[in-house]
Amino acid sequence: FVRHWKEHIRETFKPCIEGYWCGVENGDFEYAGYCASMYGKNLFYSGQILEVVGKEIDINIKRLQKIQLGLSNIWINIFGQVVQNLQGKCKNILEFKGDYFYEDKMLPIIQDIGDIHGMQFFYLTKMMLNYYFKNYSEAIECGQKVEKNVSRFVGIIDIAIFYFYDSLVKLAVYSTSSEEEQEEILAKVNKNQEKMYTWSKFAPMNFLHKFYLVKAELCRVTRKSNKAIKYYDKSINLAKENEYLNDE
Repeated sequence: FVRHWKEHIRETFKPCIEGYWCGVENGDFEYAGYCASMYGKNLFYSGQILEVVGKEIDINIKRLQKIQLGLSNIWINIFGQVVQNLQGKCKNILEFKGDYFYEDKMLPIIQDIGDIHGMQFFYLTKMMLNYYFKNYSEAIECGQKVEKNVSRFVGIIDIAIFYFYDSLVKLAVYSTSSEEEQEEILAKVNKNQEKMYTWSKFAPMNFLHKFYLVKAELCRVTRKSNKAIKYYDKSINLAKENEYLNDE
């Protein structure tokens, strides 16, 4: 569950699969569920081809349905839904109303059972989705909801994913913000960058390209064009080197 802080995230794939089968064989279905759901979301975060991610998530959803694990099944379905949205297989790509997760139905259920992790995964993936499609106001709103319980992500890679997109979303609205808001944005992004830099020292293969992409965006909004180009190039090259196709 913590290998991504020192190794490439893809090095978690095999242990997650092995952990699932170990849990099933020993009757520890809760642990098996955690492994299956983590495998699905880590595949997504790693930038694998969406078709591949979707197929693997489908396989693990069927496995979790067999052992009747509610929470883990909810979590992996959230990632199945964001993949389906990104593939353009929904009427509204910004709403989770598809084959995996229907937000109008599932959000009240998640709230009623107190599934904070489920809420966090939902709002984080919605934040990412809205950023991709330049719906920044909604992305900011989702990010604010994630931040209220961000401590729930401590130790898992989702916390780094959140701070990465939190920076990108804030910088995306920088030019249309007031001077006071711009100062707040720069202060918050710099704090996020301190965290990302620390993580990148121990696992550069996962975080260094993210650090440089945000740094490039910082230079862009503060009109340091030459530095921005340099950092964009660094980020692209590192993302390509470490096979993060989604961040290239």
